Amino acid sequence: LDLPFVPHGHSFFWQPGVLWLHVISDIIIAISYYSIPATIAWFVWKRTDIPFYRVFILYALFIFACGTTHIFDAITMWKPYYWTQGAVKLFTAIVSLFTAIVSLRIMPLAIRYPSPIQLKDINEKLQREIAAKEEAEKKLQEVNRDLEVRVKTKREALWTLGQLIEHSSDAIASVSLEGKVQTWNRGASQLMEMPAEQIIGKDFSETLAGHHNTNLDPKWIEQIWDSQQALIWKDDWFLENNEKRVVRFSLSPVLNENGNPLGLSIVGRDETEQEQAMLQIEKQSKELERSNQELENFAYSASHDLSEPLMLIHRLLQLLKRRIEEKLNKDENGYLIRCTEAAISTKSMIDGLLEYSRCGRFERTNNVDLKTELVEVIRSMDESLIESGANLIVEFLPDIQCDKSILKRIFQNLISNAIKFCYEKSPEIVIGSDKSENGWIFYVKDNGIGIPPEQAKKVFQLFQRLHARNLYPGNGIGLALVAKSLESKGGRIWFESNPEGGSTFYFSLGNQC
Repeated sequence: LDLPFVPHGHSFFWQPGVLWLHVISDIIIAISYYSIPATIAWFVWKRTDIPFYRVFILYALFIFACGTTHIFDAITMWKPYYWTQGAVKLFTAIVSLFTAIVSLRIMPLAIRYPSPIQLKDINEKLQREIAAKEEAEKKLQEVNRDLEVRVKTKREALWTLGQLIEHSSDAIASVSLEGKVQTWNRGASQLMEMPAEQIIGKDFSETLAGHHNTNLDPKWIEQIWDSQQALIWKDDWFLENNEKRVVRFSLSPVLNENGNPLGLSIVGRDETEQEQAMLQIEKQSKELERSNQELENFAYSASHDLSEPLMLIHRLLQLLKRRIEEKLNKDENGYLIRCTEAAISTKSMIDGLLEYSRCGRFERTNNVDLKTELVEVIRSMDESLIESGANLIVEFLPDIQCDKSILKRIFQNLISNAIKFCYEKSPEIVIGSDKSENGWIFYVKDNGIGIPPEQAKKVFQLFQRLHARNLYPGNGIGLALVAKSLESKGGRIWFESNPEGGSTFYFSLGNQC
């Protein structure tokens, strides 16, 4: 029926710009029209109490029909369905006319219908009148309950506070303005060997006379009232058997709610054991410091005294080798070489032992650029890195607060071990760090021979070697020195290893670094 007609697109000479402008606009309008009746329908479904809800449905139908006309405006750009489009427009016209007539008829009723605001005002007025009557009754009840709760809470708080004071291990007492003892808890009875019945109501200064070295100077009392701050001092307290106890006293003003003085509170705490413990700690600390100093002096002296003969032995062995090497057979030459190497190894162990004994005593904390310090370590190890063909990868390293010598010692040992324990292949070494909750964790990964689980406990022990000296040289001090350096600063070192190859050493610097 619609085929003989020409599509509407001919009117625009099929120009894409104007054609799509109309099509897109019609589609957007249609979508908007369809969304409005959907919203109205949802609103009417949720609010069935609203009057004239059928009119809302009629409006929704009218808007839906209008949106459909725009859909056909877009379709007829290509398809000449003008009869169908006309029928849709006719339907829309009928619905529009019917909607207009119904709107005119219900308008007087809608105008007379109370608005939500008016209904709200009437309802609020009624509620206010009811609430006003109820409020008067509630206030009386609330005041009564509040007073009961306050009295109960106050009574419980006072009872709890009294129990805390009574059962406290500290001596707690109160004195009136006249200097009379008003309260005296169990702690005071036990510490001062005076029951409450014997002292309450008596003069505080006179009762305690002879039990302590310090007298309560009246100027102290004036000072407390003027500053309204506690006066604290330590005193020697003498029991009935003349036993001396060290007691820490606190004398504080007691004021009422208006800031007027009521009396004084006195708290005494027996610190005899703490005082003795502190003296013992100080004594042990001095003894330990003296012992460490003696040990360090001995280690230095032993190192110096032993190093000189060893170096002399080494030089004499070298001289002897040059003079009689041609006269010795192969086995005799081997013995001479082993003696020379033993002298050098022993000298290295003595030097390492001295460094181990002094580790952690003289380090200073500074701002450290880890990358810069690592570059210096790598430069000092250029020869061994080049000779081994090692591939060294440095990942992120932060700036930290630590001692440079500790960091150099750690990296030198870990890099040196990564090179040393890589058998028949080029070492692959990765150095980096990860952020954790407790600070930075640093790591050195390698592709070496790995560490068997049964030997894990020996790794950081002094003079513990996991392999024969002829296979891997060393004296078993390096990692022990690293572990002690970190432990002296509150840090630690640990590792993960695959026995088939590859190890990762982790270390944290601690909060003292």
